[in-house]
Amino acid sequence: MEFLQEGRISTKHPDFKDLGYKQCLQRISYHSDRTTEYTHGFKLSTAYSQDVMPYTNYTFDFRGIIDYIFYSKPSMSPLGLLGPLDTQWLGEQKVVGAPHPSIPSDHFPLLTELELTCGKNTG
Repeated sequence: MEFLQEGRISTKHPDFKDLGYKQCLQRISYHSDRTTEYTHGFKLSTAYSQDVMPYTNYTFDFRGIIDYIFYSKPSMSPLGLLGPLDTQWLGEQKVVGAPHPSIPSDHFPLLTELELTCGKNTG
């Protein structure tokens, strides 16, 4: 997530652990001469934030954001988003985790409508 949204990530990031990503990431890195970080030039943004959707995964022992919709910020703009499940409804239904008879998956659906903005006259 950090790499996609920020456009850079340290080569020592703990998510890499001791997996063999180094050679592949160096080849696709925007500035391949850098040795302390991997970069890309895509200028991505995420349609959902924690303010809009506090969690996308809702299980008995974990609630967090692990699902995303990324879009190209310079050429797209979100017009609308599918919001989260109502927390009051979750409480009334006594949903303490999913899957649940009323919620078939532990991942909540994400949906956004995007508008292409490249070439638009902005002012």
